[in-house]
Amino acid sequence: MKTHVRSLIASLLFACLFPFPAGGAEKPVLVIDPGGHKAIIRDVIFTRDGRYLVSASGDKTIRVWDVKTGGINRVIRGQIGAGDEGKIYAAALSPDNEWMAVGGWLAKNPSERDAIRLYHFPTGRLAGLLKGHDNVVFSLAFSPDSRFLASGSADKTVRVWDVSRKRAVHTLKGHKNYIYALAWFPDGKRLISGSFDHTLMIWDPKTGRRIKTLTGHGDDVVSVAVSPDGRHIVSGSDDKTLRLWDGRSGAFVKVLAEQNQTVDSLSFSPDGREILTGHGNGSGACENNLFTVPQGKKRLAFTRHDNLVQATAISPDGHLAATGGGDDNLIYLWDMKTGAVKQTLSGKGKSVWSVGFSRDGKSISWGNKSSFNAANDRGPLQRRMRISGGRVEYLGAVDDPSAFVRARETGGGYTLRTKKGGTGNNAILQVVKDGRVVAEMERDSTSGFRHRSYTLTPDNRTVAGGGGNGNLTLYNTQTGKKIRDLIGHTGDVWAVAASPDGRFLVSGSDDQTVRACLKIICNV
Repeated sequence: MKTHVRSLIASLLFACLFPFPAGGAEKPVLVIDPGGHKAIIRDVIFTRDGRYLVSASGDKTIRVWDVKTGGINRVIRGQIGAGDEGKIYAAALSPDNEWMAVGGWLAKNPSERDAIRLYHFPTGRLAGLLKGHDNVVFSLAFSPDSRFLASGSADKTVRVWDVSRKRAVHTLKGHKNYIYALAWFPDGKRLISGSFDHTLMIWDPKTGRRIKTLTGHGDDVVSVAVSPDGRHIVSGSDDKTLRLWDGRSGAFVKVLAEQNQTVDSLSFSPDGREILTGHGNGSGACENNLFTVPQGKKRLAFTRHDNLVQATAISPDGHLAATGGGDDNLIYLWDMKTGAVKQTLSGKGKSVWSVGFSRDGKSISWGNKSSFNAANDRGPLQRRMRISGGRVEYLGAVDDPSAFVRARETGGGYTLRTKKGGTGNNAILQVVKDGRVVAEMERDSTSGFRHRSYTLTPDNRTVAGGGGNGNLTLYNTQTGKKIRDLIGHTGDVWAVAASPDGRFLVSGSDDQTVRACLKIICNV
């Protein structure tokens, strides 16, 4: 391994042995920047001249990429803190490229947590906060004339904002669950929203009046797009279907297409003849599909991503598609006609799929290769490093994987297992003793959705569980009561392991970092 790569890994691990400072912009926060995104990519957007691609991620950054060279033009960073504070869940760029809107979980006080950051895009300057929602913002869309911004939230409302005045002009109520999808009609006279309540609603943004409710999807509506001529509406859902609606009347036309995964994003081509899909959970190959509209014929399947893709875009000239996601949060720019990759936009980091402690407790190991066998075996151990007295030393490749202890699912008569819950498979982690469930720990949308990894500590008194969106939690084995959250990761925690003496916990994440926590500090 080259020296500069060794240094990078050493720096990552050394930094992760110490907690991030809490607080807002007035306090410095240690940031590890591998040059690319470290967490799920929520949105990708081409600038109107097609020269740049803007990407927004749960790693709390907005990156502006040069389409021609594949390099970073600049990075826009907002106010951040520990854990969820500063995570981006939605972004939009105004058609005139003057404004960038960002929604998510802001740092600082509770009254500003659910505000929308409004940036002057040419300079990256924060122009103001749009306050009004009382839960996280999941979707954003500017009107065609750039005068208005629509936002959809977990508070079940859509708000329409006057951008120049930086105030809400309407609050649109009617949905009964989270609002994940928004799109304007090209004339700016109507707005459409899609919700976890399985419906879409068409609104008059001038009056705030609901024009029509569109029903038919069998699961959460997570994406929607309107064709450039306004003739067609296409919606995407967790039911894995794309539904076609009449753009004038809102009437249902047909199920346009189906795919193997949930339809997590939709982008129309500039001529309105094709639509590009994102993909989430499901079976089979991970495919970004190009379907013809209104025929619904699959013309091309792009299969380079190896995990979910929530971000899609098509260049203004219709030549390039951009898709962002996968295990390592890569962005591919690819040819719309052939599917050939033209640029890969990424940094030097990779997701961490496995971690372990040496049996003598003096070194840790990790792996960046994904090969799923079970929840606690998502890949092999590949590299190792000694940790001692706050220092780290890279030791090279793992020669003997059996020399390292990984997650323990059984011990002291206890067994850990997962089952389906309110947010899907593996939402509930059970502790079983003598064939009887003695404790259950359920994750929801606020605590990481699912249990991605879990282990018993050597004394069997504590369970450490890793979840989605950086959640890492310690629980009491006998009661299931939460002891505390371990704050630091920003991506799904794919692997955890406890040191043989029970003093340390090590974790690996989608955010491309390995982190360690001292048991005494964690008050276990």
